[in-house]
Amino acid sequence: MKAGCGIGSLPSSITSEMWLVDLNTKKRYLTLFNQLDVRRTGSIPGAIAKQEFMRSGLPLPTLSQIWNLADITRTGALSADEFCVAMFLIENARLGKDPPPSLTPNLVPPQYRHVMLRNMGLSSSSAPLPGSSTASPIVSTASVFSKATFENKKLENFNKGEQELERRRLEKKERERLEQEMRETERLKAEELARQQRELHSRRDLEFQRQNTKSMEE
Repeated sequence: MKAGCGIGSLPSSITSEMWLVDLNTKKRYLTLFNQLDVRRTGSIPGAIAKQEFMRSGLPLPTLSQIWNLADITRTGALSADEFCVAMFLIENARLGKDPPPSLTPNLVPPQYRHVMLRNMGLSSSSAPLPGSSTASPIVSTASVFSKATFENKKLENFNKGEQELERRRLEKKERERLEQEMRETERLKAEELARQQRELHSRRDLEFQRQNTKSMEE
């Protein structure tokens, strides 16, 4: 079979397969896709897709494998159907079903099955498409996920720095509060001592006056 053949020339074993992503499931994925495709370009960049992938809580190696499987056209971005493939694999992985080493025909969106003619079993590795010497450079999972991981690390470090600053601010505020309480306590003690001394002096004065009065009367 020649590489230039269209979808209609694909083997019947590929073209006859029903896509596993049914209509209702696709509608659900497309709702999320449209929310992520804020610029309405018809595709989601790797960095944005990665952020959504990470929400699944799956291990990074699993998400990397899913990315390479879903990025059928090797553009470093996911079209609507490619995103559906990714989300389908993620949901299955969360249910305990590991992603396949390569896409089976029933996992490939119908509009992309002509790619299988060149690829014949999409590998989860990031190697160029076989038989395509003019294929565009691949944006691999390593670059997408490593960059995103680095950005996450920067964000994590930033958050840690903010938390440390907040901790120090709270410690300073607490220290100032305790110092203020100590000053207030010392002030109250001093006022109480002064009051007691005044009362003592007052009692002494009264006693002295009584004694003088008594002496005068005698």
